[in-house]
Amino acid sequence: MDKEEILAKSRQENRNGDERDREIASRSALVGFLGMSAAYVVMLLLEVFLKGRTGYNLIVLFSVFLATSGVSRYRMSGSKIYLFAAACWILSAVVWFVLYLWRG
Repeated sequence: MDKEEILAKSRQENRNGDERDREIASRSALVGFLGMSAAYVVMLLLEVFLKGRTGYNLIVLFSVFLATSGVSRYRMSGSKIYLFAAACWILSAVVWFVLYLWRG
């Protein structure tokens, strides 16, 4: 292989960003998810135990986040387990939303 073939192959392999960039994006998404989850737990506990409310609105938001994440993972990977998880979270979000509207 000459230099141009090697460069063309490298560009083709890295057209969606190099491995380092993908790893950084993946880790930062995980850290963001963990931070959001921690804030969610704290807010839900405050909502339920200090304010005496149901916290359904927060549960709906978290369920929708997990549902859309599952749909996205399914579309990228094609794995049926992500589709199943997304369907479960969508059902969960609908149930919690109905409870939020009904009992608020």
